Amino acid sequence: MRQVFISDYREQVLAAQQYNQTDEFRAEMKQRSLVERVIFELTNYNGARQCRRRGNEYADWQAKMSAVAYNLKYWMRRLYSRRKPRARLAY
Repeated sequence: MRQVFISDYREQVLAAQQYNQTDEFRAEMKQRSLVERVIFELTNYNGARQCRRRGNEYADWQAKMSAVAYNLKYWMRRLYSRRKPRARLAY
């Protein structure tokens, strides 16, 4: 005797499978590497992986401060990458 289990989430899974075949999904997947790069830097270098204190206000504050730190680093990288190195004078 066989038993078949149909999940409560079957309709959502089928809808997701259909969405995965669309051009809109392919366009979103092209943006994924850009977003994941930012998330990696936030979690690994700016302390956004774990909250240090309890409560939604503290978690929100920590997430915002991690984003500020990321934006400052990004801004400084862009600022200094535009500058051309000065030519050294030979004496």
